[in-house]
Amino acid sequence: MITFHHREFELAVRESIKIFDRPIEESDLLQVESLHCSDFDFLHEDLETLKKCSALKSMSIDIGMISLNFLSALPKLKDLYLVYWGGPVDFRAFSCLQNLETLIVSGGDYSSIPFVETDALASMKKLTSLTFHEFGTVDLSFLESMPWLEEFFCGWPNKVTNISSIGKLINLQELTLMDMYLDDLDFLDTLPDTVTLDFVVEVKTAGYKPEKLRRFINSEISREGERGQYMEIEVAPKRE
Repeated sequence: MITFHHREFELAVRESIKIFDRPIEESDLLQVESLHCSDFDFLHEDLETLKKCSALKSMSIDIGMISLNFLSALPKLKDLYLVYWGGPVDFRAFSCLQNLETLIVSGGDYSSIPFVETDALASMKKLTSLTFHEFGTVDLSFLESMPWLEEFFCGWPNKVTNISSIGKLINLQELTLMDMYLDDLDFLDTLPDTVTLDFVVEVKTAGYKPEKLRRFINSEISREGERGQYMEIEVAPKRE
């Protein structure tokens, strides 16, 4: 019989495999393919139980103050939403997830947390959707080695460097940038005009050229206004 240290985690497991009338056995954990654990702080004491869910394909989790090495026990993951508040997010921890297709990483309320070693993502050939949400700093130069990426979301950072690397995403279908300061929009020049843009950004007035946005057939400028040395820009997907 499995012992759970957090009632919410037990409920998440039971809901996944629809077992409500008896104790959970270790063999039951092999049937867990989806877990929603982002509505509560995941406890370190439950990690060994989580690692037994080796058939997991989809997981959301809010966790901090521990190593992310537990991910190596979950090699079948295809979709992962991680809220992490334990310190810098070292992306080498994700390189063991070679089946991963969608990755969302957030610093959550601890939005000063830096994202480091992002170059490790370049080995993940199945990863097509990547989201960086609420964080401290990140270097985007790794994107130059991921031309297969189809969706990229970057929002509410403290600092982003090498934004120009977004221009290497020649297979991109959706690009979302939120609450970011940009020198210019030149990184858009090499993207397909079919990319759907969703922006709420500020661009230096000297570097703002609206024609760089208007060529995207699936998006349109919904608001633009001058604010000191910056232009506040909102770009939204076109409504059908």
